[in-house]
Amino acid sequence: MPVHITNTSYGLVSVELNSGDTLHLAPGERSGAVEPFEVGDNLWVRMLAEQGRITMESPTAEPRTTQNPRPVDE
Repeated sequence: MPVHITNTSYGLVSVELNSGDTLHLAPGERSGAVEPFEVGDNLWVRMLAEQGRITMESPTAEPRTTQNPRPVDE
């Protein structure tokens, strides 16, 4: 499931991903969807998170509901 990276610092943060691409995030900016393999086992990402300069969030799946639920017999 993809993750989103948010810059929680007061300055520009550059996040180097495992693929070699770099995200440049302004203060308070949130990235688009980033695949987990881009940030997994990434020392730079871990260091920025530990310093509190970025946060990583994965969207939570909402429970599925049916449009016409069947009545329950009691």
